[in-house]
Order: sequence, then structure tokens, then C-alpha cells
Amino acid sequence: MKEATLCFIVEGEPVKRVLLGMKKRGFGAGKYNGFGGKVNEGESIRDAAVREVKEETSIRIDPDSLRPGGTVTFFFPARPEFDHHVHIFVAPRWGGEPRESEEMAPSWFDVDRIPHEKMWGDDAHWLPLVLSGRRIRARFTFAADNETPIEWEIADADERPRARDLGIAPGIFPPGPLNAITDVEGVRVGQTTLIEGDDVRTGATAIIPHPGNILADKVPAGLAVGNGYGKLIGSTQLIELGEIETPLVLTNTLAAPRAADAIIDWTLAQRGNGSARSINPIVGETNDGFLNAIERRALTAERSREAIEGAEGGPVEEGSVGAGTGTISCGWKAGIGTSSRSLPEDSGGCTIGVLVQSNFPGRLQILGTPIVNGTPQPKSGSIMIVIATDAPLSDRNLTRLARRSFAGLARAGASMANGSGDYAISFSTAGSVRRTAKRRSALSGVSELPNRLLDPLFEATIEATEEAIYNSLLRAETMNGREGRMVEALPVDRLIPMLFDCG
Repeated sequence: MKEATLCFIVEGEPVKRVLLGMKKRGFGAGKYNGFGGKVNEGESIRDAAVREVKEETSIRIDPDSLRPGGTVTFFFPARPEFDHHVHIFVAPRWGGEPRESEEMAPSWFDVDRIPHEKMWGDDAHWLPLVLSGRRIRARFTFAADNETPIEWEIADADERPRARDLGIAPGIFPPGPLNAITDVEGVRVGQTTLIEGDDVRTGATAIIPHPGNILADKVPAGLAVGNGYGKLIGSTQLIELGEIETPLVLTNTLAAPRAADAIIDWTLAQRGNGSARSINPIVGETNDGFLNAIERRALTAERSREAIEGAEGGPVEEGSVGAGTGTISCGWKAGIGTSSRSLPEDSGGCTIGVLVQSNFPGRLQILGTPIVNGTPQPKSGSIMIVIATDAPLSDRNLTRLARRSFAGLARAGASMANGSGDYAISFSTAGSVRRTAKRRSALSGVSELPNRLLDPLFEATIEATEEAIYNSLLRAETMNGREGRMVEALPVDRLIPMLFDCG
């Protein structure tokens, strides 16, 4: 993928006129466009923009006067050599008179009379936004004619993207409508984020398997352990009985006991549970002590309970929120991420949803490309992976499903180090396998998928885990924490050329 610049010379504030050039030769010949081209080795993006404008129009621009307009990435599946990632600039201050060059013939246009019919088909979708002052992040895919845009996404550049906003879509199965764990019907997620002063950076994330009474109507579940350096509360009973009877809460290491208190208190308060004498809370944790003053134990049981009580369906907030507020992965700021896969009928017709709390060590990879971080890499860390499905699975096959998530974790570059706690919990919401009071009190039959039909679910779990991890990193923002420490977010604008082999 080529890395390039595109600059629009304008007059007026707000913009009244824009200078466009008719391309006389080469790629895009016969179309109006801004002025720009490739970035040479060792050249800054701004310097490249200034050089290209001067070569094509004779106009002089101070690099510091350029206003960033964002980035647009173009994909040409029929001609991958045309793919390019373009840095957009607007030049409100410039010197000289535009002159025709061997490559471009410049002309001025009023902003309400831009000749979009003589431009690339994507320009009408994003250029007016940039000229109005917005910074965008856009992606366009073109048809086999290499002229017609057939798919595109446009977002504000200041908004942290999800993986698919950047064209990062691991695997073969499509996501659900929300691309989140809440695509599994009935699953709800709630989060409490705690940021106080200079050194409290933590929170809790709650996952509720179904809207009924979970203690009465338990769900079959499985647990897999990649490396067991962790304090997963409730794990032994989960393994022994193969079921979950409470919400799951993710939090930091030293807040886990109080989160268990929150689950027990919430469960006892549900109708019909007041006389319960045994409750098995499930609490997963990772250690956020690099940014968070974890030893202060600022997250109380009450705050964790807020995450449970606030749980809802719909979109799930990602990044530096909830249990991911203070987490780090591979030296980058990470957090909460989620993804889903919706299997076609011939592959089972079910939904797999994954939510992760990323805090793992390793060397980050995205789609197999190493994403190098110059800061020292942490040697320990953890990840919690929660997998929900509406497929009718036994606890044994849910355990098998959970194990597959570690393949997605490995694809993201995790090392599963000695000091890492890598846990995956999976559960099924299917009514046919739910552990109701009636089924638990007498001999009963269940309808469940046999082993030979599980392969698509395994693959979907791997894919959704990988993408959820990417989302946990991409949506996270740079954060300052205890002792003046700072952990940077992934540099999105530099990421795309790295991923798509920009040379």
C-alpha cells in the first residue's frame, strides 16, 4: 500500500473557493483532484504535501500552516497495487500564483459548484466535510472497474476507531449487527469506570448471561486456562458443576473480593433468592497496577454493583472503560473489547460473542504484522476472555470452545508468559440446555449440538477473540496514571500503512 498526501488550497474562512487540478497523466488522468502524491523515504508527511503542491502548481506553502483534514484509505481489490493511504490537508495560507504543470491543470471552483461528476466517485462523500473544517477518517473500497466505490465508512478522526473501521476484519464469518457480545440474545453488559486524581485508574465490567434469575436458571459453562497466574474467583465450582449461577464481573486483582461481595449482595436481592445459602460468584481479574494505585483498593463493592445494575443490551463501550480503564497490552494502552460472529445456517446458524479485558504481555501483531512499540515491554500481565453463545452446548463442549479462544489470543501476539493469567470462560444461553430448577431436581433430557458440528463455532470463537482484542487496543486512549506514568494508545494514522505493507 502506498502512502500519499492530498492537499486542497482554499480561499476564505469559512472556505469559499477551492483550487482543484485536472490530472493530465498517470493514475486518475482526466479527473479533478487536490494536489499531492507519494511520500518519499525519510520525508515527513507535511513536507511531502508541500513538495507535491509546489511541483504541481508552483504554489508555496509553509508546512506549519497546513490544517490536517484526516486520512482516507483506498482499497482496489481488482488492482491491489492501486491501494493507498492518503493524508489530507487544507491550505488556507499560501503564496504565489497557481500555474499549470506537466501533471496538473489548476482551476478555482466555488465550494457549492465543485465538479464532483468529473472527480473520483468517493470525493462527494468526504470532501465537503473536510472543506467545512472537519477532520475525518475514511475508508473506501472500489468495484472491479476501479472507478465505482462500493463500500465505505467515514468517521470523525478524533474518534478512536474499531478494527473494521480500518478494514481490519479477521476471519471468514460475518459479525452480528452490533459486532459485540450483546449480539447473543439476552446477554447484557454494564461498566463502572473509576478515574480519580492522578493515580486511580480502574473499574469493573459485568456480564449478565440472561435477563431471568440466574441462580434459579443456571447456564452451562466451561473454563479454560492458558497460564494460571491469576485469582479467578468461583473457578473450582464452575469446573466441577459446569455451570454459572451469577453475573460475571471483571475488575482489578485487589478489587476481586469486593466484586464477589457485590455479586452475592445483588444475587440475594433478586426475587426468590433471599434464603439462598450458597452462591458461587464469578470474578475475573487482571492487574492494572502500572497506571492504577491498586493497593488503595478504591473500587468498592458498591461501585462494582453499579456495573451489574447498569447492565444492558445494545452497543458495548470499549477501550479505557470499566475493567479496562487502567490496563495495558504489549506496551500499548488497552482495555475492554468485544466482537461477534453470526454463523450462516449451513454452519449452525448460531451467534458467538466475545468480550475481553486485555492486559497481556507479548509482541503485538495485527493480521500477522508486528506493531513495534519502542517502550520496554512488560514481562507479565493477563487477559480475561468471556464467550457467550446461543448454540446449545454442553459444559464439556463449552470448555472446548473456551480453549479455542487462545488461538485468537496467540494471533494477537500474546506470549502467555510465566506471570500471565490467561483465562477464558464460555457459556450458553440456549433454553434447551439451561439448568432450570426442574431439570436439576430430576432426570431430564437436553438437546445439544454433537461434537462433529462444532468446527464452525471453534473458528468463529478464534476470529471473534482476535477482533475483540484489536478493538480493546484501538478504542483505548493514551492515559496518564500513577507516578507520572503514561501509556500511549496505538497510533491509528501510522497503523494503516504498517498493516497494509506500505513501502
